[in-house]
Amino acid sequence: MDEDDIIVGELGDLDLQDSKSELTTSYALAEPHIVKLKAPFEPTPSYDSCTPVSDNHFTGDDSSDMPFIPLADDPSFDWKEYCEQYKSFVWQNEFFDYDLHAMVAETAHRLHQQYGLSYTQIDDTAELPLSLTASRDGILRTVRYQGFFDWTNARHGQSKLLPPVLTVPVQVEFKQLVSQFCNSADCMTGFCDQHINWYPIPSPLSVSPHLDSSDLFSDTIFPCGDDCFILRVPGNETEWTQNDLNTFQIFLDHSPDSSPCDLAIICKKPCFEIFKRRKNMLPDSNIERRSPQSKSKRPPRLRHAVFKGNQLFFYQPCHHQGLCNAMTNCACYKNKAPCERSCRCDPRLCRRQWAGCNCARTKAGRPCRTERCACFRAHRECDPELCGKCEARGEQEIILELEFILHFADQFRHDGCSNVSIQRRYWKYTEVKPGTWGVGLFLLEPVDTGELIIEYVGELVYETTSDDVSRHRQRSYVFQLNGSFDLDSEFIGNESRYINHSRESPNCVAQSRCTFMLVTGSHRIGIYALTRLEAGTELFLDYGPEFFRTT
Repeated sequence: MDEDDIIVGELGDLDLQDSKSELTTSYALAEPHIVKLKAPFEPTPSYDSCTPVSDNHFTGDDSSDMPFIPLADDPSFDWKEYCEQYKSFVWQNEFFDYDLHAMVAETAHRLHQQYGLSYTQIDDTAELPLSLTASRDGILRTVRYQGFFDWTNARHGQSKLLPPVLTVPVQVEFKQLVSQFCNSADCMTGFCDQHINWYPIPSPLSVSPHLDSSDLFSDTIFPCGDDCFILRVPGNETEWTQNDLNTFQIFLDHSPDSSPCDLAIICKKPCFEIFKRRKNMLPDSNIERRSPQSKSKRPPRLRHAVFKGNQLFFYQPCHHQGLCNAMTNCACYKNKAPCERSCRCDPRLCRRQWAGCNCARTKAGRPCRTERCACFRAHRECDPELCGKCEARGEQEIILELEFILHFADQFRHDGCSNVSIQRRYWKYTEVKPGTWGVGLFLLEPVDTGELIIEYVGELVYETTSDDVSRHRQRSYVFQLNGSFDLDSEFIGNESRYINHSRESPNCVAQSRCTFMLVTGSHRIGIYALTRLEAGTELFLDYGPEFFRTT
């Protein structure tokens, strides 16, 4: 019997006998016969879904704790042997109990407010299940619960937060805060959790002031208010606490040439007081003023040809004093690579910083994405902060953010720099539906030769994750990125993971000469059209022989 066959039974005689005591019903079912119906649609091919993301997420090494048992209902997969590759299961380890932390924090707050016990004294009693004042794991430092409490007399402050963290020096608090921001030049996310572990912000280098009092006066055109230092003669001053002085000292250490008008807003003090204290703490006689000629004097940068072919390895930005050479243990020098904008070397001394391209408009168009462009030759996208004449940065960039005038986007793509597609996400509209091999990816709009179709995104992993599960399922979403990382789109990714393989007739490619593009300091994979493609075309990539050997 086929799957489309439907069994239909004929209803026989129906005998109903009604009496005062009982109701008797009997059914007689005749011999069944078969009616064949053609299904109106074909069954959907099997596929795997994933969490949709628009950026790569750093994962690094696979966890030694197993989150779940894969293919446990598949008798052909030896899941018991696979489990032995992990040290433990995730559910066997302790987890962060938000409720317990909330209750302990509320208890500590009441003991502190009502009975005057310090947090250290509460810890000494050893009555609470969690420590309050541990340097790293103390609950007052780790608690993140921000909801309301339902128990009686629960504290509901204006911020609706649990008790604040223990008082720490302002310098330490500032350092902890700054360390939470990403050092990646193409990341605009505050408190980034994607790159912070492998792209950390290095400790700041010492900064020397170069503006004296007269320079601050000449640089300030308009007063910030009635208390501005260019208008008011210092008179009676407000009270400065030690915490105020510490905060002010932090800004002098990190940005000594900041305008008093700006520091007045940050420090919440009158502008003329800021100016007076800066002059006392940084006397004009001790400031080494920078001559106007020295601003243009900087060591000549190395020629782009020095770095040609040396962009194929991942490395962290350098961080050191002095010149970028072997004597200072410069990471960029050791990797034979240029310094990036995220490096923390001295820009006045660095000769290795990438200078960008200088692609001016010609009658034949812009040379971006051709061998005439220095950035494209080095497998890089143009940098809006470094590249000048190629218009990698312009007013049209703001226009693109407005959805109601998106027609300007096409004009900018043709008139402006054509080597910024990945960083600006010039993705084409695509659709996932049944294709030549199971599920495929289809275009919903035409694409010209060499245009970006989509970016391949996923998890940044140190090693290829084509393990026993991938081999058993004969399915892998790992894309080799560079010599240090691979991109795995099995659990998180986008529509690009559905592009099928074709060795004979691929119509798109991941770059033209190497897998990745260096986009403002990060290696990323763009999928580009090999020829003119019309809407409705299914996309095909040549996976290469290495893919099938590992899978």
